[in-house]
Amino acid sequence: MAGWNNKVREELPEYDKAKADRGEYSKTDLEGYADQMLRAAAAEVDTKTGKQRGIGGDHPILFPEHEYARKRREIYTESGTPDPSLVAGIYNRTHPQGRKVNSKEQRQRNGASYYR
Repeated sequence: MAGWNNKVREELPEYDKAKADRGEYSKTDLEGYADQMLRAAAAEVDTKTGKQRGIGGDHPILFPEHEYARKRREIYTESGTPDPSLVAGIYNRTHPQGRKVNSKEQRQRNGASYYR
């Protein structure tokens, strides 16, 4: 799988900034160190709340296993771009014999929901 980094799971030797400055680390090694640092930061306890910081928040962290889980659930096409009609409006369509819906006027006048 593209983007999956097995070095994340391995124990890497301690990070040496001097080696990094000399360019002795490969991109894969640097990615592994970055993942280790991010995981350590997510496991830290926040002094204000007393809870782990976690991976959410304003700038959530997406690790390779999260990418893998997303790719497993999502639908991909050969061209890489899904049909725009799948995104725009398909979820609000109804079947004539299906669930009844309130009209736009009913929703505006009564504050009703989409479905009856």
